[in-house]
Amino acid sequence: MNIWVFVLSIAIIVLCLLLFYLYKWYNSSNLITRPISLKNNSQTIQNLINPNIGTFSISIWIYANSLTNPYSSGKPGNMIYYFTLPTSYMMYQLYFDNNTLYFDFTYGTTITKANSYIITTNFPVQEWTNIVVNVTRDNIFEFFINGKLEQTYNNTTSDKYYVDINSMVVGSCVDDIYITNLQRWDHTRDAASIWNNYLNGLGFSLPTYNATLTYKQDSKIIQQNSLFSNSYK
Repeated sequence: MNIWVFVLSIAIIVLCLLLFYLYKWYNSSNLITRPISLKNNSQTIQNLINPNIGTFSISIWIYANSLTNPYSSGKPGNMIYYFTLPTSYMMYQLYFDNNTLYFDFTYGTTITKANSYIITTNFPVQEWTNIVVNVTRDNIFEFFINGKLEQTYNNTTSDKYYVDINSMVVGSCVDDIYITNLQRWDHTRDAASIWNNYLNGLGFSLPTYNATLTYKQDSKIIQQNSLFSNSYK
């Protein structure tokens, strides 16, 4: 009888560990699930899952009608998102300088473009694009565009990850830019899961809005849908 109790106890422990692993691996916070405009608009997101962890992954879909506003004097005209600290500093900023997309790791009240990493110098306009940022405790940054790894950087500066995250802010932008399906994981994700998440994202529904949404894979059109409704104008 004691043997069966022991075996059952081991089975319960293994099951709990498995459930914990699955939770840590698959758990994500769906921060924004519908299209919103960032033009002259910003939103603060509180209650992040494990906000003070130095390892995380963020996925976001971005649609830009145009990208003509440049970075100037430490402040980009088109800010996609950033995290805030209790000191009112910001860090982990995703922003545009014209049609170049940057990610800035350092923290402060302004952005130094020389310290930012380039994700792409030719961000596509008038089509939805999925951007994924992986951040590790070793200050390794991976950037994925439409499910594919585009850039990897190893931060060799003295700056290390700052764990005292207060909240996340999306926006605001001068140009006509929309986002949707903003997700954050409290761990980095592998290439296979990022690719699968991108494919799943291709299926999200958007109402019509005087434009055609074109999905491309390897420069080939794989699907076309109408874009937006007047409520997002």
